Amino acid sequence: MKKKFYTSFFALAILMMAVTFSATAQSTSGPIEIVSIAGDDTVMAGDNFPEIFQPGDVISIQGAYGNIGNAVAVWATYDVYQPDWSGLAYTNQQFIANDMVGVLDGSINFDYVVQPDAPLFGAFDDTSDPNDVKVAFYILQVRVAYEPMEDTFWNLFIVVDEENGTTQPILHGLEIFPNPAADMLQITTPDNGEKIVRVYNMTGQTVIDTVLSGNELDISQLETGFHIVYVEENGRVSGQKIMVK
Repeated sequence: MKKKFYTSFFALAILMMAVTFSATAQSTSGPIEIVSIAGDDTVMAGDNFPEIFQPGDVISIQGAYGNIGNAVAVWATYDVYQPDWSGLAYTNQQFIANDMVGVLDGSINFDYVVQPDAPLFGAFDDTSDPNDVKVAFYILQVRVAYEPMEDTFWNLFIVVDEENGTTQPILHGLEIFPNPAADMLQITTPDNGEKIVRVYNMTGQTVIDTVLSGNELDISQLETGFHIVYVEENGRVSGQKIMVK
């Protein structure tokens, strides 16, 4: 019964969001132009993709991006958002091009693979109100980072079949602050237990990989710019983008 309710609510929410986006939907989002996703050349930014994917599926992404003179990284990622666009978790990040992978030539011709641990359809529990359950939105994003500190993205709502595959639970209630930060980050969760923390720069390099027993993380050695912080606690994972100043 609960699953049917979530599915119905999810379909209605996605339909409402699709209607909201339809007035301004376009294949181009900023400097990113996507011309084909999984063989569909009619898809627009912000659309709800009609096909349901499964872990292991390959999603072909064709397109281009501009301003390649100062582009430093292009990647695709499968992100998770609450309906109010908070609580995102960067997952299954796969680089198309950076200083170690591919060529930054302005083109996108990439096969994104839905990983076995890809987040599946589900819901966020509001920890402040156990009766408040919010359906999550799952978004395939194409992102481009430009120097010195610009991050652009192109969104597509997708669904991965929850009947075929497993998923690592989402770490709810993660807070990372201040943001922007210069020297120290505070990383808190409802349990405030031991955490595995990994920090990546915008070219995909791991710049911090540590086990944190407290809540403070020293970032004083990081370069200025955007970074992504992954936090794992008790088998649950979430992440957040931060600015190091």
